[in-house]
Amino acid sequence: MKLYTAGPFVPYKNYKDWRDFLIEKVPNHQFIDPRNNNQTSPMFFAKEDLESVIKSDGLVLYRPTIGEYIGAAWEHGIACGVNAVSKKKIPTIYIDEMMFPHPVLSASAKRTFTKIEGAAVYLNHLKTWDKEFEAIYAFIKWEKEYYLKLKKEK
Repeated sequence: MKLYTAGPFVPYKNYKDWRDFLIEKVPNHQFIDPRNNNQTSPMFFAKEDLESVIKSDGLVLYRPTIGEYIGAAWEHGIACGVNAVSKKKIPTIYIDEMMFPHPVLSASAKRTFTKIEGAAVYLNHLKTWDKEFEAIYAFIKWEKEYYLKLKKEK
């Protein structure tokens, strides 16, 4: 699937940008990266963002604890608008690492995660939207094993 990566241009751990983390950890999807758009003026990147979102199969919207917190919701708004006026459905995977996930963004997202690592695991299980429940069940199984392992390490 082609997934548009919406969010601020900020580093993540040892990666120059959080998108680089997803691109490396989730090789089975193609990520549309707005860093490739003309960033010199909103006149350019707004049009390119709009076109990129519309041609995507979904969004990955990231709200980190540093950097711009809400401006990247523009792309999520595009997806919601397209969904409202067309038959194309552009779901959002929302990753919000703040203590209080943004209520409007989480309510209008298909799935919400509190950590980018968890979203990467889910995306690795997700093949297509019509088989999403397989990804959900695989993620739940992974998560249960993950927390059991953490409990044993204590």
